Amino acid sequence: MMMKWNEAFDLSDAELGMSNANPVDDLRDLLDDFNLPALERTRRAVADGKLVRRAFHSGDRGCLLFWLTGGLEGGVTSKQELLAYRFSDEGIGWAARRVVRWFDYQLLTDADILRCLDERITSLRAVAEKVELQEPVLV
Repeated sequence: MMMKWNEAFDLSDAELGMSNANPVDDLRDLLDDFNLPALERTRRAVADGKLVRRAFHSGDRGCLLFWLTGGLEGGVTSKQELLAYRFSDEGIGWAARRVVRWFDYQLLTDADILRCLDERITSLRAVAEKVELQEPVLV
């Protein structure tokens, strides 16, 4: 039986499947799990230089997962909280754990993160606009 993404506290890069994964693909998969306000909050943090590596939270700065999961209003601030976070499925949980490593190892740059956030935000806004256009207008 395969181990669940949050069963073990300490895992090696190999156990996380990093040799068969791609940082940008993992980030895109992870971003798909978050709503537009979470993505916009994270984008503002990146643009404002509020990302910090090798720590979940420090003052008014935080890691990528801190901002995605709530930022200053309650984002994850420890590995224990990350492992307790409710992602939509196992694959996203594994991607999240790898993204933390990719981010800390600087294999995901701020430019990569901004590009992926912009792609996902644009996509969600386009869907929202399409839905608004399809709704009947009551006069």
